[in-house]
Amino acid sequence: LNVLTYQPGDVAGLYIWDREGKISPPLAKLKVRQAINHAFDRTAIVKSAYRGLGLPTTQIFNPAGAAYGKALDTVYAYDPAKAKSLLREAGYPNGFSVDIPDLGTVFPEQQAAMVQQLADIGIRTKAVAVPPGQAVNQLLTGKFALSYFSLASFRSWDTIRLQVMKDSLWNLFRYEDPKVTALVKKAQFATGAEQDAVFKEIGAYLVDQAWNAPFAVVESAYATTKGVKVVPQTFTSVPGIYNFTPAG
Repeated sequence: LNVLTYQPGDVAGLYIWDREGKISPPLAKLKVRQAINHAFDRTAIVKSAYRGLGLPTTQIFNPAGAAYGKALDTVYAYDPAKAKSLLREAGYPNGFSVDIPDLGTVFPEQQAAMVQQLADIGIRTKAVAVPPGQAVNQLLTGKFALSYFSLASFRSWDTIRLQVMKDSLWNLFRYEDPKVTALVKKAQFATGAEQDAVFKEIGAYLVDQAWNAPFAVVESAYATTKGVKVVPQTFTSVPGIYNFTPAG
């Protein structure tokens, strides 16, 4: 068999839904969110939890999008000592506790890695059982301050529309940052290289503000017989039938 690996456009990891601290006050503090980012050994997580099928990342934008900046993936090195120091500076020397939806039946290795590495810096998680098939609905109600999750990250504007704007579906607590709002408005009325530059500015700012703590740009794999050729299509999780052709 020929095995093809490619990036369909999904970014997975710890998503910080409650950045304003409405139900988990510590998350409103930048140093706490930065501490969370320093808690994760993304390279090890990709190797173990994702079986090597992924690219370690700290940003919600995938490498095929204009907003992606390669250097941003080095901003939050794995550093538990620094993470603990940031928690102390934020006023949480003993860490804190937070509820998470139990997604262990769907993402067992990924959730286990998240829970363990958060615990290593003093952030204790309590996994709350959710009814089968109701995980997404439970998240959308704003019941949980953070969780493991995987979201589509296609074109930069698609990702912004899905996650970043105040009324975005996956901006669960309707969090708004005035600088982000201004940049998004600027991007809406720009084109070409000017728009790409604004997208990059948005991406850099979101990483700086630790909006989330992504682990990986997820990769998928397809196996075909030697008589079949498959070409992946950017921003599609499953190749269409038209992407398969005779190899000869």
